[in-house]
Amino acid sequence: MKKIILTVLAVLLAISITACSSVNDSGDTSSITSGASRSGALKIGGFPTTEIESKGYHAYYVEAVNLEGDPGENPTALDSAKTAWKAVKQSMSDILSAYKNFYIILREMTTIDNQDCYVYMLSGGSEYETGDDYSILDDLAVNYSGTVYWLLDESGEWSAIGEAPGDNKNNTDADDTNSPNWWGTFKGDGFSIEISNFNGTGFRFNISNLRNGETVFDGTAALDPENSQMAEYAQIGFYLYDDFNAVDFLASESSEWEHLRGKYERID
Repeated sequence: MKKIILTVLAVLLAISITACSSVNDSGDTSSITSGASRSGALKIGGFPTTEIESKGYHAYYVEAVNLEGDPGENPTALDSAKTAWKAVKQSMSDILSAYKNFYIILREMTTIDNQDCYVYMLSGGSEYETGDDYSILDDLAVNYSGTVYWLLDESGEWSAIGEAPGDNKNNTDADDTNSPNWWGTFKGDGFSIEISNFNGTGFRFNISNLRNGETVFDGTAALDPENSQMAEYAQIGFYLYDDFNAVDFLASESSEWEHLRGKYERID
């Protein structure tokens, strides 16, 4: 595995971005193709690169431009790239099985809803070897508050997909049973449940193995219309305790997810 990772890093440092056109030496990214759901040859490298995940998936942050100034107390471009990657895993699960490695490439800064945002190009590759073709999957943007946006191909407008886990999750009123605090990460016996993108009618969940960090189960659960502390996905369910500090994972004894059953305590 280390040899594979080193091979990827060597490729990244050896070549330049070419997706219809390339980034020039001055750092100008205006020639990089933008827009969602495009495909074509993309070679990545020659820029500072940081691995942001190696367990389960291979994901890298590529700094294709040098941003002037200090972000101060705001998140760095690397921090926001990690937020973007987390959103990809939660909202684009269909692409995770189609590619073996992913790159979140910093392109520029922009303003969305009067807030400064980092803009990235997401690409995926099918193989680790040199000379592989990469597909440009989406344009992403992340503001300093952690809100992640997709660029809509039809209109060219940015659309928010929700806030990053851990941000503003305590804004719900604990006394309002119509808006329980589902946001957060909950730890159980050998597994953790991360709940995000709660919108009042449902949420995204991601269940990971605590031993190796790998995702074992994820999806979008819908709230019970008669009890907002209950949610269902297929044949499994979630129950949120009254104090919002624990979640029960519910499944029948015959379910393939029976081993995940139990109480999960909030850790953030």
